Amino acid sequence: MAKSASSLPTGVDDAGLGSRVRPSDDPAGATPTATIRAPLCGALRHGGNLALAALATVLVVFTSLIVAGAVTGHHFEQVITASMVPTIPVGSLVVTEHVTASSLVVGNVLVFTKPSNVSEVIVHRIASITRAGDGSILVQTKGDANHAPDPWLIKQSAGGAADRVVYVIPGLGTVASEGRSVLILVLPALLITYLVSWSRRRYHAMIGTQA
Repeated sequence: MAKSASSLPTGVDDAGLGSRVRPSDDPAGATPTATIRAPLCGALRHGGNLALAALATVLVVFTSLIVAGAVTGHHFEQVITASMVPTIPVGSLVVTEHVTASSLVVGNVLVFTKPSNVSEVIVHRIASITRAGDGSILVQTKGDANHAPDPWLIKQSAGGAADRVVYVIPGLGTVASEGRSVLILVLPALLITYLVSWSRRRYHAMIGTQA
């Protein structure tokens, strides 16, 4: 006895073969996973590219400053203590130029290695200069915020050189330091992420071509 189409059980076709329609076979009920994943991957890739471009720009700027300083004889130092406030706030970047010791005058701000600790760099003002008969000088320095002068004298020959501060850029020393840290930590991770993404795109492109 044959049953009418309207009385057939759900999932049984007209031919009575008993085959069932799987939810995944129904285009209307399928979850658009690929449709969602493609824009998401594209957005992540675009964000990664922008981050790489920004970091590359920062790297180029810092490299350019270092090269320009080397060519012109200027160099840069970050101020990390308060001995020169308010003239030079903590976190400032000072730009120095190479000058002859004979051109130094009281009031100049110098960048020099601490005589008692060669691993420490000092940024202090000249408080007094004593000139000897042979042309050499003895320089007494002092921090603007310090009550007493430094407990040392810096001796320079007549033909010696010194690093004199010519520009003070408040806050840029901290920015430069943080920028270096970000570049060291984040740039390798972004490069690895970009390479992995690029490799996956190449792999899928090859699979698509072979198909």
